Amino acid sequence: MTEIFVVHCPRLESQVVHFHRDHTDWPVVWVDLPRLISFWENSPRALLLPPASTWDRRKCDAYRDGLANTIIPYTVENVRRHGTGIGRLNMPRISFGWDARDQRLTVGFVNGRHRTRMLEALGAMAIPVQIAVHEEESLRAHCAARPDMIGEELIK
Repeated sequence: MTEIFVVHCPRLESQVVHFHRDHTDWPVVWVDLPRLISFWENSPRALLLPPASTWDRRKCDAYRDGLANTIIPYTVENVRRHGTGIGRLNMPRISFGWDARDQRLTVGFVNGRHRTRMLEALGAMAIPVQIAVHEEESLRAHCAARPDMIGEELIK
């Protein structure tokens, strides 16, 4: 069984980006993207990436084109017809929790920093991320997306 997580991106021509799990044993949490980025930007030792609007135009275009060209038009019929293996991106994997040294909640990325910043630039308000089981509760408590922000999840 394959799950597809559909992220709404109002500033992308196709309007959506499709993700799948990177590690099937890590839980998926839909997060409020501006809130997650705020925690990330305030994490003193995080490997921070500046907003996509500050990137070189060629780099920004390459990431935008990559997101736009890795999906099929979002319809249930297309997913049924083409299957779920076409053009899926691995969803970001993050760490989230209390840092005793810095005395604050911090965010770290295992992967997906560029995709996260590009999704921010494309107007996504909520994205799915994967997180270690022992960090899931804290992430949900501080960054969970409201139900009206969450995209769709399709199972094939």
